[in-house]
Amino acid sequence: MNMITINLLPPEYKQRQAAARKQVPLNLLLLSISAVLLVLVLIISALNINNAFALKAVSGRLGDLTAQNAAVTEVRRKLESLRATTALFEPLRKPPFYWSEKMNLLSNAMIPGVWLRLLTLEKKMISDASSGATNAIAYLKIEGTAYAAGGKEMSVISEVVRNLRAQETFVRDFKKLDVEGFLRREIGGIEVMDFTVICYFKEGVVLE
Repeated sequence: MNMITINLLPPEYKQRQAAARKQVPLNLLLLSISAVLLVLVLIISALNINNAFALKAVSGRLGDLTAQNAAVTEVRRKLESLRATTALFEPLRKPPFYWSEKMNLLSNAMIPGVWLRLLTLEKKMISDASSGATNAIAYLKIEGTAYAAGGKEMSVISEVVRNLRAQETFVRDFKKLDVEGFLRREIGGIEVMDFTVICYFKEGVVLE
């Protein structure tokens, strides 16, 4: 059985009803757009807050690094200053070399029949066989003359050298003592023997 629906509403009411049906989707659309915009605003605000915290953290780390770099720079500056000061006072830490003391000990080592003719402070170049390097070494050169009855000048020279080596205060600044340059000659018809003692200084000895 088919039913027939008859709309008996007035024409003006029908038009308002149709307009109302058309406005409902538009209102929903505007409401949806507003909700989407609100969500976007919230997301952007959250991102801005997160970026602000991240920027603050990075700034804090940069500040810490800057402070650490400043501290490292200050430590380096103090170390350089300390090295310079240490180098300035380094010579004062080494035992000084007193010529008057050495001359007195050298005089005490002499025996009758032996006298000194010349004392000189010299340097010469020595090659290191292991490294091949050439270094300058300072030494004290002692030249003397000996006389002994019966031509026993070698004996008295050896005794003088033994006396020198036995004096700890004298040899403390030398790494070795060598005897060389023996030469026989006559003085007024008397036979004598010239000799040379080479005293090599230790490294770092401060000569005054």
